[in-house]
Formats: sequence, C-alpha cells, structure tokens
Amino acid sequence: MDVTKFSLISNLAKKETAEETSDSNNRQATFATAMNTLGYTSVFDIVRRAKPAFVRDLARLSSADGSRAYDNAMCYAIQIVRAYREQLISSGQKQTLTQRSGVRSLVDIGPSFPNLFRENWDTFCKVGAIEAMDSPVAYLASLYRFATQQLEGNTPETNRISLDVRRPDLRELLIDQQSTFTPVSTLSIINTLLESVIREYVNNDSNLDNGKAPYELIAEKRHPFLFPYTYSHHEITLGLSEKKTTLGEMNYRSSQALPFSGAGNNLYGATAHTAPSVAQCWLSGLSSEQQVLLTEPSLFADYYIPHGQLTGVAWHAGGSLSLLTWENTDVGYLIFPETGSQLECTALILVKPGDTTGWAILNLGKNDTTTGSKIRLYGYQSNPEKYFKPNNPETTPGSEKSLRVQYLSADNDNLPFPEITEPSLHSFVVKVVAPTPGDDITYSSLFDLKVTLSLSYYLPDDYQLTEVQMGFFKKNYGTTVPYAQANPLIRIKSFLEKTGLNTAELESLLAQKSYAPTCSANCLPVNPLFKSGEFKFPQALHYGASYVNGVGGRDPGTVNFDKNNNSMDLALVADEQNISSWQLTNASLNRFDRLQRMIRLQRWMGIPFAELDTLIMAAVHSEREKNLGRVLNTNTLRALGTYRYLSKRYSLAPEEFAAFMHHLTPFAAGSRKPLFDKVFNTPQLFDTPLVIDGAEFSINEPDPAAQKTILQLCAGLGVQPTESSFGVLANDVSNFMPPLGDAGIQAPLALKRSLPVVSSFYRQARIAEMFGLSIEDSRRLLYLLGGDTYIRQVVTGRLSPHPGVAQEESDAVADILDILMQMDWASGWLKKTGQTASDLDRYTGNLPDEAMVTPLLLDTLETLAKSAIQVQLNESQLAELSLPPAAGWWGILDKWIDVNGFVKAIPLESLHGPVDYFSFEIGQYVGDNYDMGSEIYQDTVCKLTNFVVRGYYRQHQLIEELLQTITQLPRDRTEGVIRWSTSSSELLGKLLNAVPYSFNTFDPTLLNLLKPVFRRSEIIQRWNVSAQALQTFLIHPDWLSSDEQCQVPDLRLNTIYIIDCYTRWVNQAGMSEDRLLDYFRLANETPDVEPEEYIQRCAVELAVLIGWTACEVMQAFSELPEHLAKSMAQVDWILRVHSVSQETGLAVGPLLKATHLSLTSAATDWQLVSEGVMAAVRR
Repeated sequence: MDVTKFSLISNLAKKETAEETSDSNNRQATFATAMNTLGYTSVFDIVRRAKPAFVRDLARLSSADGSRAYDNAMCYAIQIVRAYREQLISSGQKQTLTQRSGVRSLVDIGPSFPNLFRENWDTFCKVGAIEAMDSPVAYLASLYRFATQQLEGNTPETNRISLDVRRPDLRELLIDQQSTFTPVSTLSIINTLLESVIREYVNNDSNLDNGKAPYELIAEKRHPFLFPYTYSHHEITLGLSEKKTTLGEMNYRSSQALPFSGAGNNLYGATAHTAPSVAQCWLSGLSSEQQVLLTEPSLFADYYIPHGQLTGVAWHAGGSLSLLTWENTDVGYLIFPETGSQLECTALILVKPGDTTGWAILNLGKNDTTTGSKIRLYGYQSNPEKYFKPNNPETTPGSEKSLRVQYLSADNDNLPFPEITEPSLHSFVVKVVAPTPGDDITYSSLFDLKVTLSLSYYLPDDYQLTEVQMGFFKKNYGTTVPYAQANPLIRIKSFLEKTGLNTAELESLLAQKSYAPTCSANCLPVNPLFKSGEFKFPQALHYGASYVNGVGGRDPGTVNFDKNNNSMDLALVADEQNISSWQLTNASLNRFDRLQRMIRLQRWMGIPFAELDTLIMAAVHSEREKNLGRVLNTNTLRALGTYRYLSKRYSLAPEEFAAFMHHLTPFAAGSRKPLFDKVFNTPQLFDTPLVIDGAEFSINEPDPAAQKTILQLCAGLGVQPTESSFGVLANDVSNFMPPLGDAGIQAPLALKRSLPVVSSFYRQARIAEMFGLSIEDSRRLLYLLGGDTYIRQVVTGRLSPHPGVAQEESDAVADILDILMQMDWASGWLKKTGQTASDLDRYTGNLPDEAMVTPLLLDTLETLAKSAIQVQLNESQLAELSLPPAAGWWGILDKWIDVNGFVKAIPLESLHGPVDYFSFEIGQYVGDNYDMGSEIYQDTVCKLTNFVVRGYYRQHQLIEELLQTITQLPRDRTEGVIRWSTSSSELLGKLLNAVPYSFNTFDPTLLNLLKPVFRRSEIIQRWNVSAQALQTFLIHPDWLSSDEQCQVPDLRLNTIYIIDCYTRWVNQAGMSEDRLLDYFRLANETPDVEPEEYIQRCAVELAVLIGWTACEVMQAFSELPEHLAKSMAQVDWILRVHSVSQETGLAVGPLLKATHLSLTSAATDWQLVSEGVMAAVRR
C-alpha cells in the first residue's frame, strides 16, 4: 500500500519510534499495512464500523492505538463532510460591497437564498420518491448498515447468526417501486426464506428427491421428531379451530346416515366417499402422514436369535405369565412358521397337560437338500425347574414360564451346528395360548411373539440389519444402526439427543424411577405369579409403559436382559474398559420402533405418557384376539379421535375413557392415586374400602356383605340402590356380560367383586352421567338406537375388528366407539327438542300397557261404545229409503260398510271430499250393474250416497270426540291419525264387541288398538303437524324418507326424527307450508324436460326455501343417489350441510371435498380444502 496517497490514514496513528519498531519486528504490521490488509482505503471505511469492532480488528494486526485512530478518523470524516457540503451548496465567491447604480440602486436586495446558495436542482427528487433521504429505502439502508456494521461487529461472538445468514435475500434485494411499497406478510417472508434454505439443503443431499416441493419433503421427513409436518392439514386444522369445529366433526354433521334406524350399524359418520372410521380418525387431529407413521407394520420381530446363541445354554424369551395382569391361567406355545419359510414345525396342536414326552422340532431346511437341522423349542418353568412341550399348557401356579430355543447335536445325528455358507433369516410366530376347559383341548389366544432366526457366517452372535431396517433408523432417528450390538440408541445420552426428550420425560416414557407404577391396595392381583410377592408387581409393562414394552423383546444388542421383569429400564452399565454410562436395559429393535411412535404420539396428543398408554392399551385389550401383537391400528386412532372429541364436549379424563373399552385402572404412576380408588374409595364412606377380591354377591335377597358391596358401588357410581337404577346395571351385567354360546344363548353371570364386573358397572354409569341421562334413560336410549346388541356392547366395552388404516370397511356392527358417537348425537337431539328417552319410549310403544289405562279413558270408552250402537247402519234403515225394487241393496253396500254397520275407510286422497268419493263410487257401481232411467238412477244414487255419508260422519264424530276428550287432538287431524294407526270402522267394531263386558277388565285387543292411536295423536300435537302434511305423507310415505323403515305407517325413532325435521323446517322457512309441500310434488313428479333442466328447476325452488344459492344446492345434490333431494330425509341432509357451511364459512364445494378426504387423498385435494378454509377465515 502506498501510504503517501493516503495521508489521512497515515496520520491517524502516531509515528512508531525505532524502539517500538524493533519490538514489533516479525510480530505485527505497521498501521498502514494493517489498513491495507483490512481493506480500508479511506477514513469513511473506518467510521462505518463500530468503534469496538475496529479496535478489535486492528489489534489483531498492529500494535497501533486503535481507539485514537478511530477518533481521528471520525474527526477527519466530519471535516470532510462539512467541507463537501459547503462546496456543494456555496459558490465560494464573496459578495461585492460596491454601491449599485441605476434602477437596482433604488431597491436594497441584500442576501437571499438564491444569492447565497447554488442549488443543483438536478440532484433533487420528488417528495415521496424511493431515492429520497427520508424514504423507506433510506430507513432500511440505515437499519441494514446499523445491524451489519455496528451490532454484529461489536462483539466477537462466534455463535452469532448474522443478518446476512438470517435474511440472505436482503443483500441482493432489488430496490424498486414494487419491492418498496408492496405489503408482504411476515409469514410469507418466512416461508420464502425457509423454502430457499430447504431447497439448498435438498440439492446438497443426494438421498432426497429435489423434484418434490418443500411441503412434500417435510411431510415425508420424520427426524427430528417435530416431523412429519403436513402444511395443508395444519392449515385446515387451524382454520377450522377458528370456527370451533374439526375435520372429523364435519364428517359427522354432514353424514347422510344418522343413527336413528335401530339397525345397530356403524354408518353414522360415513359420507359418500369415506367410511365412518375415517371420521373418527380425523377427530384425533392427526394428519394422514402421522396416522400412517403410527400404524404402519413394524419392520422388526420381537425376538432375534443369532445362531451362535442356539448352542450351549438355551436361548430364552421373556416370561409369558408376567404379561397377564389380571388372568389366572396356564399358557402354552403354538409355533406357526411364516408363509414361504423353510421352517417346518410340529407344534401346531395343544397337547393335554402332563404330556411332556418329546419336544417340538423346527426343521430348518437347507437350500441344496431336503434335509435340514433340527432346532428344539420348549416351554421352560423356572420354579420348580421343569421342561414342557411348547404346546403343553401345564404350569405350576406362581411359577414363570418362558419359551426356550436350543440346538442339540443329539437331535442331529450328533453333528455340530452346520457351517453357514451364506446369511439367511427364518421367521416364525409363537402364539401364546391359554387352554379352554372341556373334553377337547382347545385354546384362547393371549398374544403373539414374532421370532427371527439369524444365520450368518460373519456374525454368529449378532444380528445384521437389512437395508430397509437400517433405513428405518436413519429416517426415524437420524442415526445408523448396522448391527444389533452397534445400536447407539442404547446409550441414554444418544437417545435423548435423537428424540429431544429430557430425563424426566424418559422416566415417564418408560414408567421407571419417580414414575414407576403403583397398584391400589384394594385390588388384589389375580395372577398367582404375583400373589406370593416373589415377582415385582406392578411392572412397567403392566401400566405406564405397556405399549412400548409390547409382548416382550430381546436381540443381541439387549443390555441386562431379565426374563422375569422384561420391562425397559435405565441403569448404569460398565463397558469392557470398565467405564460406566447410563443405558437402556431390556431394549430391542422392535421396542425402539415402539418408542419413537409413542414419543411422537404423546407430543401430538398432549396427554401424559402413563394416561396415554392406558388409553392405547385399553383399545388393544378391547380387541381381544384381533390384536395379539399389541400394535397400533385403526381402532387405536378411532379411540384417540373419539376421546379427543368427547373430552372437548364433556369433562372426561383419558383413564375414564379407557374404562369405556376395558378395565377401570387400579394403577397409577408415582404418587398419583389410582382411578379405582378415586371412584370407589375417596372419600372412604364405609368402615372398610371396596376391595376387588373376586367374592360373589347377589342383588336378590343380599346378605349383609352383599348389601355393603352394593352400597359401596352405588356411592362410587353416584346411583341409587333401587331396582330402577342399580338394579338395571346389575341385571345387564349378569345377562349380557357372559359370552354367547353356540346357539346364541348365554347363561346369567354371577356377580363378583372382580375388576371386569366392577368396570362394567362403572362404564354404564359413567356413560349415562357423561350424557346427562339417568340410568334408565341411558338404557332406553341404547335400546332405541340398537336394541340388545348395543346394551351388550356397552356392558362389555368391545371393539369390533377393523381393516388396515388405509382401507375402508363395509357396513359393520357398531362397537363401543360408534355407540358413544351415536349417543352423543341422540342425547344432543333430545336436549335440542326438549324430549327425554322416556318420551321416545312412549312414542314407540315400549312402555307397559297399564300406563295408558285411566278412569277417564274407561268412562269415555264405555260411553263411546254405547253411542256406537246408535250410529250403526243396518238393513232396516236402508229399507226406509224407498229404493227401486231390486234384490240385495244392502248386500251391494258391503263394499263400503262392514258387517258391524260401520263405514269402511276411504282412500287417503278422498279424505277432504267423502261426498264426492261415495257419490262417484256408488253411481259408477249402480250404473254398471242396473238398467234404470236417468231420473231413477239419479234419485237412487243420491239416496244411497246420503245414507252412507250420513253414517260416515256420525261414526267419525264419535272417534273425534274420543280423541278430543282423551288426547285433545284437533278434529281436522283425527281421520289422519286414525288412518296412520288403524281405521275408524275397525276401532268402532272393537268397541262394539267390548260392550257386553265390563270395562274394568279392559279388553287387551282394544288396548292394542288404542295404543298406536294415542301415541300418534301425541306426536302430531307435540310437533304440531298440520292435517295437510299428515295426509300428504300418508299418501306419499316415500316423500318423508326413501327408507321403508322411516316411512309414516311405521312409528320408530327415525320416523319421529324426520317429523321433527319437517316441522322445524316449516317454522324456519318463513313461507307457507303449501310451498314446502309443493317442492316435494315437484321433486317427485315425472319430468317433462331434460333431466339437467329438471334438477336445476328443483334446485332453484329448494334454494329459495332454505336461503341458499341454486348453485350450491346443485353441488349438494350431486352427493345424493339421484342427484336430487326427493324426501324430507334428504332435504334434512341439505339443511345440515347448509348449517355447517354457514358456521364454518366454507362454500359447499370445499366443504364436501373436506368430507371426502381420506388417507389416500391426493395432495391437490388437501390443498383445495385448505385454500377454501383459509378463504373462509379471511371473510
């Protein structure tokens, strides 16, 4: 650097003396050289930096006084700027002081702005221009310089993220009118930056598909654990939360199938394109990627056996009996090789207890021969030590039993284990079963163990993961696991780092240390293994960490394997160099898979680990033999969704909901009190607590101990010890809890103080309490919805098997989750309409007959019966009419008059004109069968018509008086109600037959005839159904519903609901009822135009009636079978969709598209729905 050209810089620091120069030789550069190194060419380069930063940078290169140099630079810079400004705006010429002459001398001009300053107007800009010194651009540039030069240069922090890293776009930002004044949201800027960073990351990673959009990539990514993230689903969730609803709730509210048919199916929640289970899964709030992650099949077996562990000491699995918390049974093992496996097994049938000769043999076939090595499998009992055939279920009470696998040369012609030439894997399933008492040896399955034999020349004592399995750990944990013994996740430090957990969360996840499970002292263990106290109870695999421990686990990488307590734990373990570190014990590859699923699910659901585990395992246990591997599946997601929905609407804890599917848990984590004790023993109202000891008790003539048990149960459940409250629960438990026999018959169950029985009591009572129903009303509602099948499902808490998460099930029997959703709908409808389940029971005729027999009814009927004799038509009355002489005029009238002399029912279409009807019918018959003159014909027809019509009106008046007196039914609806239930002539005939008898003994046949009349009369008045509507729906029952079970002649829950829908529509439409009925006539007529034009005409008319647009109605029509709403049930669906549209702000297109979403929906469908939701939020 030529210092002479930069005299100011050379003058900033004092001259170095010879001594100083000598001291700094070969150590630091001169000041001028340092400036050159730093790239400073003027004092302005220096003052742009913050003073501390300049001093620090200079000190690294030179011993010059940086602080003094900076101050000098600032002085020079200020002087230069001042001189520049003076030169810029001043001419530099002095004013002349000479006396002016001429005209100018007459005015004293003096100093002025133009005279003093020479403004260069070409360097100025308009007000508001972006290049102005006070514009936003100048402000931004000033902030940018302040941030980059002063703030970031002040301190030498190496971990600071500079502005150029945070916002790399600013440095290259093009300043123009658009970039300056166009508003851009912060979120848009963040998304753009993130997308650019993600795109750069993707381009540099060869394992990622750089052809995919960033949102697709983060939806597929699984590590760190905040992924996968689905932008569209998150947008939909947030948008709908603003409207106080969720994706799954929209499916239910827009479902065409409502749970009022009494058929007991699970169609409620289904839409035109999705099954009801889809709606329940969406209620969980989990995206499709999250659901797939949770339910995808595991790549790992529960147990891995390297061939090196088959010789010598036998390999053994974890204990089987310790997994059975509340069972007292023996266990055996059945071996099922996987399809296509070279393994052949003989242990496929249970043998009788005591038969211990011979062990099951797995014949491991070779690739080049039909013969193979034989490997023994047997059941091992440790106390007393005993060996069994694996399929022998005999077990000594209180002794653990486990599966053992061993290679014995004696079984293989005294040959050692064959040399392995190439690696291979051989898998089989061990089904742990319990024998069923009986003559023939049968069994019930308890759980499945998946076992894999690993044959490897290089790794005889280890298991090498496949490429797919290594990819799993890389994708889900961000680490590489090539071998089971080389699993870094075993070390707790590494596991915490990869999962983002802290120590307390890990203890909670594993249910260890301060989160170890405890059991209520009032619930005595049933399993003999734990009664003696020799084995720890409870273990983490019983409560708190049941799912992550699964059915047991072990592989070559397992640390501190313990078959008697096979729960994962944390322990200090010393390595070969005797260096101790905290590690996971009893862990396995399969369990690491379960751990990552559980960690993610807990974060997504926000439920503590122990309570979440209880809920999950309740669903697993409720599936019985349909989930022997204890894995997450569609039912798990359904349970999570149903819980999240109900907990939002009602006060419901996770463990309370878990009791709806399985047991009322007697366990708790740490110092928490078990739910069982919270319910039944807090506060303790009796001298002794309620104890689960298996003792029987009876509600029929109970002894003192049974009475105390009943009172304790009633106190905990909040019910009365009466026949109509606790008695209902007890009878249902006794009658519906036992399994159905082969002939569909079940013997009553003796009530016991057992966990299943007490849990059933709790389940029924808590469900009734949750929905605000009494015990009787809850049972009535269950029966109305699904009969005895629903009652049995609630008593047992069963879950139906469901197909895979990506499939859709067909119409199936509703299980406990479906029933809860249906009861939520039904109870909500009852509250909305001000009815009770007892009302519905009365409407549908389920109340006892005696409830209708009153003194007023008896007196009225007696009077009516006597009056009926006076209005009977007979032949003598007809003879007084002086009809033309012809044989059998009375016989001719039997077409319209019955044998009792009562006029028969006329067609519904003629109810408003009986005179015209009889005149036409009689005239036609007389004209066709008699030859008489015109005048005689007219006179005869007139007399016969008047005779029949007079009798019709007199008889009809009696029925009107009866219904008016007893039910206060308006007279204009009498004929419609009677025709809905029976006919007036039939009713009067029954009354006439009852006259000779005393009405104190009431004719049961007559009562059966009156019951439907009175019930229908009450319904008509309760919902104020007009005579016109009643007649219309009697004539056209399909206008009410296309479902035959919902049509007017039947009186069921569905009929009542649709009548309620119709009356609400009449009240809300704000138009005459005639116009509403005219719509049904229009929708059900034969069109005389093209179908598209006809449907559009109907859409226009319906749009006016419901306050919607014709275009949206047309879109809703497309979901219906004939693309047209032809019945009230279908109009009700349109109204419900309209209601959802109004509440959410969604147009009908995005709304219906949202109800079609499933796990297989394309990304474009999700994007369309998310855009529609966001548009609704912005309105």
